[in-house]
Amino acid sequence: MEEEKAYASVGNLLKATNKVFLTQARLQADASGMVALALTKKFSKSTYSSLVRLLKEDESVEALFDSWSLWIFRDLPIHHMVRVMDCFLMEGVKVLYRVAIGILYHFTKMETFLEASVATAVSEHVRSLELSPARLMKKAFAIRNFRSAEIKSVTVKTTFDMKSNKIPRSGSSDSLPASKGPLDIPNSSRTITVKELLGLWQWLPARITMQEPMLVYTTDEDGCSLSTFYHKVEAYEPTLLVLKATSGEVFGAYSSTAWIVRNKKDERGERQRYFGTGETFLFSLQPLMTRYPWVGIKGRVPHAAELFMHGDNNMISIGGGEGTGIQIDGDLRYGKSERCLTFENEPLVSGGDFEVSVLEVFAFAMV
Repeated sequence: MEEEKAYASVGNLLKATNKVFLTQARLQADASGMVALALTKKFSKSTYSSLVRLLKEDESVEALFDSWSLWIFRDLPIHHMVRVMDCFLMEGVKVLYRVAIGILYHFTKMETFLEASVATAVSEHVRSLELSPARLMKKAFAIRNFRSAEIKSVTVKTTFDMKSNKIPRSGSSDSLPASKGPLDIPNSSRTITVKELLGLWQWLPARITMQEPMLVYTTDEDGCSLSTFYHKVEAYEPTLLVLKATSGEVFGAYSSTAWIVRNKKDERGERQRYFGTGETFLFSLQPLMTRYPWVGIKGRVPHAAELFMHGDNNMISIGGGEGTGIQIDGDLRYGKSERCLTFENEPLVSGGDFEVSVLEVFAFAMV
């Protein structure tokens, strides 16, 4: 599935109003483990009691349920997972809680003595599950009176108790793969402060904020060469170009398309003069934080307002039409910023012309 379609599918699940599919807040994710525990205790008392008996002295039942979702999304064999997802897309998160309780019920019937921790044993049990997908779902749906209203009630109470510190926050996300996140950029950057970065992060397309930023080019370490810039940067899409001028201004552009596209040829065999999409935008971080999105977001525009990115052997530029939003020469030393039709921006530096102090480019990687 293409990235855009995958993102749209997740977005539809998040927007659903008749059923709960996905949680978005850290608190909700933490609460889900306690909800799974409470539901197991209520709807499968024998399973809960057996788990408590199996726990070692240094284990807790709360810590065990921190990883409940991983039993399904990480440990289940693919054929079981497909069956679970089919039901999940029909009935929502209720199915996941059913399956988790079904897994634990089967685990406690099969395991009577453990050498490893219960958490490890459950994961290993799920990975080598002897139940067929049909039998697993039969056990899951054999739980009686398991209603969405009950799940909602338990979830609301658990979340409220966590907010008011009546019960401690779980470490549910400690075992999940974590992105560095935007706050790690300032550790490697000479251009961006934490405050500026947090503002900039809100301007990025939502799907990009789910990825891990990484510094792929900086004039401080890689030198001032346009050929080196292309070599280091051109394969990545999208990229974030940040400039600091010797006069102190900090500004840049979000480039939606890989710079290697500059080499694509049209039907006449000529290289494209301009490329990119309407997700491209200009921004200023110092002295003021301002974003200049593409003017076409508001409606139809002339071709002169669709000049997003340009690159050749002598310069790079972002934004065109009666001026250039950002233009940098082949030595990556000098440039200019003008008002342009594509973004209807103000010049990003006073006076228009600037000398580059530092140029940095960040790319984004899936985690």
